[in-house]
Amino acid sequence: MPWKSVSDKTIRDYLLMLHKLIYNCYRCYLGQWNTPYSYPPLHESQLLRLKELSNGLADPNAPHLDLFHRFCFAILAHKRHEYPSSKDLSWFFSPVNCAIVLCSVTQNGALVKASNLSHNIAGFMYSMCACIAYQIKVEYDSSIDIFKWVFRHVFYLGLDFFI
Repeated sequence: MPWKSVSDKTIRDYLLMLHKLIYNCYRCYLGQWNTPYSYPPLHESQLLRLKELSNGLADPNAPHLDLFHRFCFAILAHKRHEYPSSKDLSWFFSPVNCAIVLCSVTQNGALVKASNLSHNIAGFMYSMCACIAYQIKVEYDSSIDIFKWVFRHVFYLGLDFFI
């Protein structure tokens, strides 16, 4: 993992990027999206998680953190070939990829400095790893074989060099 330690400020920055991504997904797929640019289509299972999150936010008794996590996991932890709706799409098959590109362009249309670009990518990578770690905890508490689960998700955890 590239993170030996992460400060509270960095976590807040990364979480802000994740919140922006989710807010933009909400606007694009469920709300008012008034721009010629649009995110690529979501798989039904991903869209279902977004709708669950949206409906849950209206209910004060809903498990908000779980709903947030389920959508994050659905959008961050998948490969292009996993869903028929995205297997034939370009490299920009995911709202996450598109968000990284959008974060990398200035208002003038130029690219941000390399240090800012790597910070943006690291934010999404950290979110992905944290999301998968949380999912491992959820599934491990449900008596799943933790090693099978880790090997199923090894690509996202940055541990694919073990295979």
